[in-house]
This record gives sequence, C-alpha cells and structure tokens, in this order.
Amino acid sequence: MCMHVSEASYTLNLQRFDALTAERGWTNDLQRATGIGVSHTTLGRIRRGVIKPGTRFIARATAALGVPVEQLFVRPKGRS
Repeated sequence: MCMHVSEASYTLNLQRFDALTAERGWTNDLQRATGIGVSHTTLGRIRRGVIKPGTRFIARATAALGVPVEQLFVRPKGRS
C-alpha cells in the first residue's frame, strides 16, 4: 500500500488533508483512515513521515475527498 521514503514521489499535504477531512466530520485519524479506506496504522506512518503514500493510498484519498491529486499531494522539488 505504501512505499518507503526513498521510493515515493508524493508527500501528503497534511494541512489540506486535515481541512478536507474535517469538512466531512472526520476529526481524528481513526475516522480519517476509515473514511478513506486505509488502516489507522498506515495513515499514522504517513503523517509521521515514516512512509510515503503509495498509489492505493493516493487513489483512495483523492476519491474519498473528491479532489485531484495536485490538491492533496505535493511532489518533491526536482521531480517531473
């Protein structure tokens, strides 16, 4: 579901993620994880920077929140 930091190309924009999930009434990470269909552990590891979001996480988060990838994730500088 997720990739190690050195392998991934996107980072979750936590402020935007928290704002969008709060609009849906998801105010804690358990609600957020359940709402987008991932484990609480996975979301916590992404939030702490232990892992980067994989394609499944990205697809589920953008679909659940109804936003394009660019609104929820950031590409590191130097990546195309």
